[in-house]
Amino acid sequence: MESVIWGQDLSMIGDDLAGRVAAAPDDITVLVAEADGELVSAAWLVFRTGTEFAAP
Repeated sequence: MESVIWGQDLSMIGDDLAGRVAAAPDDITVLVAEADGELVSAAWLVFRTGTEFAAP
């Protein structure tokens, strides 16, 4: 989705998120929105261990 929107190869974002989820699934939440079977939005939230804070 990011690559299509910005017109450049941003596949490293998906690779990074997949790696984070695989390594520590409780430390990150990835959300996506679809319309008519097409990905139209995505967001992720990274939880900071030992705190009550999270960041994108």
